[in-house]
Amino acid sequence: MKEFEQIGKHLPYREKEEYIEQLVDRCTEQAIGMKDAHRPTDKHRRMYWVAASAAAAVLLFAIVWPHLVSNPDTVAESEVVESPIDHFLNSLSDDEAQQLAYYEVEEIPEF
Repeated sequence: MKEFEQIGKHLPYREKEEYIEQLVDRCTEQAIGMKDAHRPTDKHRRMYWVAASAAAAVLLFAIVWPHLVSNPDTVAESEVVESPIDHFLNSLSDDEAQQLAYYEVEEIPEF
């Protein structure tokens, strides 16, 4: 392998001027040919608008729907019905609730 002093101030490998000119010409032609390839068509633009509109509609629906469905002002207190289980659990004292938590059925009868 040559030492740097033997090479001098120029690089050991040089490209011919013809090759460089051909390379630049090919790249230029390819770039000009692909100029329109990345430009979105009317079909793509329409798809983008449809997708953006659908996303906006879903977002609006997700924000508005909970307010339409469960508005506490529209439900009167007389319409709220307490289930028998809720009535039973609300009537328990703290000691009875603790006993209920530790209640265990030893064996489940089979019928």
